[in-house]
Amino acid sequence: SLGAEVHIHGTEYADAAVAAADYIGRSGAVAMHAYDLLDMVAGAGTAALELTEQAGAFDDVCIAVGGGGWLGGLAAILPTGTAVGIEPTGVPTLHAALANNRPVDVEVDSVAADSLGARQLGQIAFDIAAQAQVRSILVDDPAIIEARNWLWRELRLAVEHAAATALAPLITGTLELDPDRRVAVLLCGANTELATIEVSEQ
Repeated sequence: SLGAEVHIHGTEYADAAVAAADYIGRSGAVAMHAYDLLDMVAGAGTAALELTEQAGAFDDVCIAVGGGGWLGGLAAILPTGTAVGIEPTGVPTLHAALANNRPVDVEVDSVAADSLGARQLGQIAFDIAAQAQVRSILVDDPAIIEARNWLWRELRLAVEHAAATALAPLITGTLELDPDRRVAVLLCGANTELATIEVSEQ
């Protein structure tokens, strides 16, 4: 609506990033990285401020991870050890970065790859995650789909697979609910088609 020109290149974020860099070189346009950009990470952090102001403190805050901009901003504000990065087994950017003590390339193969499909965690997110003692939990595609369907069936929230990823470990029991712990799940992303959501009762 603001007159932007959208150009689609490749099937992964990395493909689009290469095309964007080429365009920037030819046109002089301003580069704005999708997740490894301080201003973007700082903007994401405002959600953590809203969460704590509106709902108080939590023991665990579940955050979907792709390139890590959303995670980095939130983890920078939340108390150390609070942020839990939830990511598809098919795109384990945070998990691989923590295991290797640096961002590394991973394969991209998940139903949530359209939004969480970065091949590598951003350096900003990694630095924050390491300092904030962020934990990583991996969830498979069936769990993500189940969480997405549950959100529609029980709460009538239509979210994309990336948003549902944050809820998946609670739905499947990978992250056990403890009555003595407060857990928050931050849902981010509603770029989805209703026709793809399973609406049958279970």
